[in-house]
Order: sequence, then structure tokens, then C-alpha cells
Amino acid sequence: RFTDKDRDLYFQLSEREYAIASERRGAAGVYFVLLLGYFRAKNQFFDVAAETSQEDVRYIVGRHFPAIRERLLVPPSRPTLQSLQDDVLEVLGFRRWAGMRSVLVRRLKELAMRSTLPRYLVREAISFLERERIALPAYSHLQDLIGAVVTCETERLTRMLKDAMPAKVRKQLDALTQPDGSAYRITMLKQDLRDFTYKALRTEVERRKIFAPLHAFATTFLARAAISTDSSKYYSSLVMYYTTTKLQRMAPLQAKLYLLCFCYHRYRQVNDHLVEAFV
Repeated sequence: RFTDKDRDLYFQLSEREYAIASERRGAAGVYFVLLLGYFRAKNQFFDVAAETSQEDVRYIVGRHFPAIRERLLVPPSRPTLQSLQDDVLEVLGFRRWAGMRSVLVRRLKELAMRSTLPRYLVREAISFLERERIALPAYSHLQDLIGAVVTCETERLTRMLKDAMPAKVRKQLDALTQPDGSAYRITMLKQDLRDFTYKALRTEVERRKIFAPLHAFATTFLARAAISTDSSKYYSSLVMYYTTTKLQRMAPLQAKLYLLCFCYHRYRQVNDHLVEAFV
């Protein structure tokens, strides 16, 4: 959605751009300028047949093509729009993203070892595309791509966890999502320290005893699997986000990975609480 100042800026044409637009018959030249202006603003192609673009179309006609009659301003066919997009990419020195998909996936897989936070991966993907002068894909394509990369990294980690996890650790992680009296054990372990009363500190010490053996295994496993602090914190946060029922319905190894990261960070948080209490 352009303001009047945006239109003045983004719909300016160089001699070469005006020549390309003028070579197109009828409304095709107008829609070339429209696509060009939108791409300059966002490095992306948009649906120029939408009602919201009609005000921009009228501006372009008034500024560059006053001889064109209103009745000719019907959006071009899909093949023509594809051809116009190719002209825009050539003029601005960009490439379509489809041909670079495998390169982007490989780059994102490397970054996913540093952090699987989707927001981080999206920012890095956009930076990579802009740096390589590649047209941005539709949001849905980017969303699917990031989802696939995160899934791939999770599968890598769960395979490693399956090979490295002793039976004792497996049982301890399973026990976290089992009922313990009137509530699930993991529900009790999620609770934070409210104060430094004797009763509260005794409860915190008991939590520490539960987390200690899992933290010891997690320290070794996280280092071997090259899981960054950001990624392990993200996986840990998912345990706080999901209900116990949701964790029980997940793929078992995926749930255990999240629980292991939760125990690793929660153990350290408990230690901080106890140190602060003694201070």
C-alpha cells in the first residue's frame, strides 16, 4: 500500500525501463511498471490483479501512459505477467528463488545447528536472499521451507539421542510425564520458587535431586550433538508451552529431547535460586 510519496519514488523510470514499458502493448506496459515498483520496495512479486493495486495503476497511467484508455486496463494473462516479472528481474539484476532453493536449504541447515528458533531462521533466510540478489518467495513457501529445516534438525538430534541415551535416563525422562499423586511430575517441576521460606527451599532441593542425573547426561549429550545454547533454550521453552497431554502425544524421542533440554536449564535455574537464597 503506497502513499503518494511512495508512488513518486518507486514508480520513477530510467530511460531503459521506460523503453521496456513502451515496447509492451496495451496494459502490459502499465503492469510492468507496477511490478517494478512493488519489487523495488520489497524484493518480491505481488498479486497485481488485486483491487488494492488499482489506485497505483491509475497513478502510473496518469504519469507515464496518459494516452491509454481506461477500458484497456485489464490485468494481463498469467503468461504475460510471468514474462513481465522476468523483465523486472533482468532490469534490477535479480534471479528467481526456485533455482537457489537447494543452496538456501543447505545454508539454513547449517544455521539450524546454531538455533532452531523460526524467527532467527526467517531473518537469516531473508538476509541470504537479499545478499545474493534473489527474489523473495511467497511467505507460505518460506514458512514451509523453515518448517522442513527445523524438522530435519530435530530428526538429526533425536537419532543421536536414541543412540546415546542409557536405559536409566530413558526411564527417568518417561517418569516426568507420568502421574505423581494428584498431578503429573513435570507439572510440579515447572513450578517456580515463590519465596525463600524453609518449606519452599526444601521443595527446591528435592527438584534439584530429580534434575541432577538428567543434567549430567544432558551436559555431555548437548556438547556432542553441537546443540547451541539458543537451541536448547528454545526446546526447553516448548516444555513450558505444551501441556503434559501434548507432550505425551508427541513422537517419543522428540518429547524426550525437549524434556532433556528442560531439565538441563531448569537444574541450573534451581541452583541459582538456592545460591540466591543462601546469599
